[in-house]
Amino acid sequence: MMTNSTKMPFRLADQILEIIGLVIVLGSFFELYVKIDTLPKIIPTHFDGSGTVDGWSEKTDLFMMPAFSAALWLLMVFLSRKPHLFNYPTTLTDENRAVQYRNGALLMRLFAVSLPLVFAILIHSTIQFAPNANPHLDTYWIFIVLALVFAPILFFFIQSSKSNS
Repeated sequence: MMTNSTKMPFRLADQILEIIGLVIVLGSFFELYVKIDTLPKIIPTHFDGSGTVDGWSEKTDLFMMPAFSAALWLLMVFLSRKPHLFNYPTTLTDENRAVQYRNGALLMRLFAVSLPLVFAILIHSTIQFAPNANPHLDTYWIFIVLALVFAPILFFFIQSSKSNS
């Protein structure tokens, strides 16, 4: 019989996902560190839905994005080790608990990759657009963000419903 705080084995795939997320976070810091001196003092930091700049900040404010990305990565990694704390879309039983916990932990690890990736793309895009007099972000950006956020959730619900049947 499993308890609610079942300790799950830490698999190679778990390590790989966490390392990928960490590499993305560190890469974001590195890219920004390398490029910060080439950026103008004031840079675009927010784009509206059509890709037009509607917010500007000092270039040093850009370091908040990889810092926030690192905090999200740490939170997702921490939560991936606590799947017994999650709410699940199905009733947990002794028969499905281990699979549901594995799915919940996987969701957090996928977020530990996808959320830093969103920030890394945004940081890279901001660095690319900053020197332009009239920067404009392509509208496909919003679809990339939505896919990176909602794909893991959709995957989780599909996996959870499969393991419940």
